[in-house]
Amino acid sequence: MKWARIRLAVAALLFVAWLGWLFYLAAFSNARPPVILSRLQLDNSNFDVIASVAQTDNQPPKVTIEDVHWPQTRAAEKLLHTTISVPDLLSCEGWKGPGRYILPLVTNWKGSYEVAPLPRTPGFEGAKPRIYVENADTLKQLNSITKPDVFALPSQ
Repeated sequence: MKWARIRLAVAALLFVAWLGWLFYLAAFSNARPPVILSRLQLDNSNFDVIASVAQTDNQPPKVTIEDVHWPQTRAAEKLLHTTISVPDLLSCEGWKGPGRYILPLVTNWKGSYEVAPLPRTPGFEGAKPRIYVENADTLKQLNSITKPDVFALPSQ
């Protein structure tokens, strides 16, 4: 009977230690949830660019296109290292201040650029458009998303 009590006490001690470790991880861990690119948003965009964003005080930020990820056309390549205006950038989810971002863009009827909206899905409507901080994880995700070539002919 004595060994049964000792085993119970050890099991209880290990259980309390495990709960304490989980509490410590939850309370003091600096881990953030991973950023996941929205495939639907990227599918609906006209231009997927990596841009350097510099903010001016109370003005729309200046967006300098560093790389055009999609589409790979001559017209898109002409946009490299040009500065464009994206007025709705500051209201997007994912805005962290000046830096390098992955921007899924669409052109509006005025010919200017906007961040592509998230498509309406049941239970997830009215969300803000998203932009993504450029890092190794987001670039890996961006490179794994394939979009059709702009001028690809259908196969017969």
